[in-house]
Amino acid sequence: MKLKSHKTGIFLVLLAFSLLLLPVTLPAAVDETAYIVENLKVSDIPYDDGSGLVISWKPLPKERRIIEYRIYRGITPDSLFYIGKIDVNVKTGVPGDEMYFYDTAFNYFMDVQSFGKLRKEKKQSKDSPLYRRYPRDANITGPQLQHYDILGVISEKDYYYKNRRIEVVAEEDTTIYAGLKVRNFDQLAKKLLPDHEYYYTILAVNEARKYFPHCELAIGIPRKNAPEKTEEFYAVWVEDLNRLQFEWSLPTFTDDHYYHSVYMLKRSDLEKFNRYLENLEAIEENNLAVKIDSTVTTLELSLKNPAQLIYSRYSGYPYTPSKTVSINVIDGRIKSPKIYKNLFNGEEVDVDIEFNSDNLDDYLFVFQLYDADRYENYSDPVAIEIINSDILPEIPAFEIVDRENDKGDYNTAKWGKPVVFLTNSSYLNEDKTKLLVNYEINSNKNYKVRNIYFRVFDKEYIEIDYINEYFTDNKFKVDIPAGIDELNFEITFKCNNPVGDYILKQKLLFDEISQSLSPGKIFLGNENLKEFDYYVYKRNYSDEEFRLSKK
Repeated sequence: MKLKSHKTGIFLVLLAFSLLLLPVTLPAAVDETAYIVENLKVSDIPYDDGSGLVISWKPLPKERRIIEYRIYRGITPDSLFYIGKIDVNVKTGVPGDEMYFYDTAFNYFMDVQSFGKLRKEKKQSKDSPLYRRYPRDANITGPQLQHYDILGVISEKDYYYKNRRIEVVAEEDTTIYAGLKVRNFDQLAKKLLPDHEYYYTILAVNEARKYFPHCELAIGIPRKNAPEKTEEFYAVWVEDLNRLQFEWSLPTFTDDHYYHSVYMLKRSDLEKFNRYLENLEAIEENNLAVKIDSTVTTLELSLKNPAQLIYSRYSGYPYTPSKTVSINVIDGRIKSPKIYKNLFNGEEVDVDIEFNSDNLDDYLFVFQLYDADRYENYSDPVAIEIINSDILPEIPAFEIVDRENDKGDYNTAKWGKPVVFLTNSSYLNEDKTKLLVNYEINSNKNYKVRNIYFRVFDKEYIEIDYINEYFTDNKFKVDIPAGIDELNFEITFKCNNPVGDYILKQKLLFDEISQSLSPGKIFLGNENLKEFDYYVYKRNYSDEEFRLSKK
């Protein structure tokens, strides 16, 4: 036994020694420079209020196995804080040649759960300028506040019960504020300030969660711009009503719009109007040049707008305003119901303009957007279309009632009769003889739907099935002949109040792409209901304009 133990010990020693002599293969060192983001650019977002920048860069090849790009921003090049990231599918990478990150509007700054102390970003060297989010340290975060527009998010309860009276005494007056401690804010949000410099950089993270070196810093300066031109603007003359009607769409960015206005232009003044627009563009370019170089001579508006104001109103921000207006022409004149005042340039216009309905070809109309920085932009001039009121959509009778069982802070708008429309269908067997049909219901308390009746016909209008949907679960099954490519539905109702002769019709048509029966247009008589949208607007007694409440 002793001999065997001695031999085993010698064997283990020899084995360990032989393992030490084996060559060890170390993983190849990663070339970190191949993981540094390239072509970082920071550009101003056009048509905004001067609070937006767009960051772009070239994505790394998918062979780098990147899972995210992290974005950092700072007001100095030696301290940049994490502000967001873009995730990447590690298998597919990024298909395009450029990636974008939009630093615009109010976004997260800090809250009560933020770090108490300044923390370096993960896996960074001591001299790295990258840090994690802003900490709850007044010495660090406090100096940052003057470089951002700050928005405090407060719970309603804290706002009313935890504020303190703060008096700020000036030479002529004393201003009283409701003060709150920082800990009472649920969150602080921030927005960039116009004409301030901001530094940006980006680093890539691979699937092993390795943080690679950040790229070279880029500088961005947000600038105030004129509003984006309205692309859709329509002018109509309702001949039998002696009425001008206008409709328009709004651009993507509307935060700094202050006035929406309609101008009338004589066709003979079109060339003068185009020169006026060129003058506006030159002034905007000059304003930017002066900010970059103070020695540049300031350009003043030298031309008068040949178009005449016929309607103006406040934009309604932050709410969505109405996008249509009607102007009655009385005794051949357009008159405003009030004096239109521009709070920025001091202009006051009492509209009283001659309008000759016998020479409509002489007139063009433009829609103006005017922002809080006195920039203005106009739609393309449009000619007027002549119609009669019988082709206008009829506004249904509606009523406004108090909503039941609430706290007294809601009303209910009710109009029309119920509408049921088919939304989708799918086959339930391989022979395609059993069909599941989905539908949706629009109704109100005046017409509570109890039963929905579906009469189903084939292409030749031979009845296939009759379905009484007494339990309205938004779906029903129907048996159909094999190989059918069109179904016709007649939809009727049983409600708590009679609906009269009210039949909706809709088709399901075979779609080659989805290989299923897809819903077509829905008709009430000869009216295609999909051509109509309903917009509910409201205003308080003190508001001048209506704002969108429901679409």
